[in-house]
Amino acid sequence: RWRQAEGVYKANRAMVVAALGEPTDFALELDARLEAGVLKGVLRVRGPVRSGVRVHLTLAERAVLYPGESTVVVHRMLARAPLLGLSGEGWEPTQGAMELPFEVGLADIQRENEDYLDELQGAGLGAVEKFGTAIDASQVRLVAHLRNPFTRETLGALSAAPERPEEDAP
Repeated sequence: RWRQAEGVYKANRAMVVAALGEPTDFALELDARLEAGVLKGVLRVRGPVRSGVRVHLTLAERAVLYPGESTVVVHRMLARAPLLGLSGEGWEPTQGAMELPFEVGLADIQRENEDYLDELQGAGLGAVEKFGTAIDASQVRLVAHLRNPFTRETLGALSAAPERPEEDAP
């Protein structure tokens, strides 16, 4: 079945991209810069007042390669960290808009993820490998979305790569 994974990914990606093209009452805009291992920016969201809606922002890696000289992709769009907490931020616009600033170091995220893996191992949940915990700056993406956790409806979404200085870019 693993040989079919790429085809399944492409088929599902096409459906998701088409669904994300549907009109929405919300507009998301992301300004982000990744420099010297620090990701900094602001997520701007505009839209109508809606009860219970949460705003989420996730740092992801577009493609995680097997370590070493290999170019084998082992994960696509791997979520590395929620930048607005696990539950997101409550949608509480002022005059129809919200600005959510963020700043995080990639090394800090890697360390937090490794600490969590140590906790799992310490709890007797098996041995874990940490060779894939380093975050490749060239693959960093941000995924923002608004979601109503009660209806499970996604009200808007955006995926974008942060700006990078030329000396950091691949």
